[in-house]
Amino acid sequence: MPSRKRSLEALIEDVEKWIGVGQEVVDGASFDTFSDTDLSFHAGSWCIVCVGEAAGQIPKHYPDFPDQGL
Repeated sequence: MPSRKRSLEALIEDVEKWIGVGQEVVDGASFDTFSDTDLSFHAGSWCIVCVGEAAGQIPKHYPDFPDQGL
């Protein structure tokens, strides 16, 4: 299935959103608490995946992104 091209702004919003969600998941947790709690660990990991997916679409669809002055 071909990927659909989303707007650059939507992709940047996704990156920012998932970074924020990830920060909420780990906020105030020690490393041991975070890594020992499956729900927190999996939620934090999923946020990283979502950031990577959205960020990876930017150079794929907008190769001149760094030059756009955003």
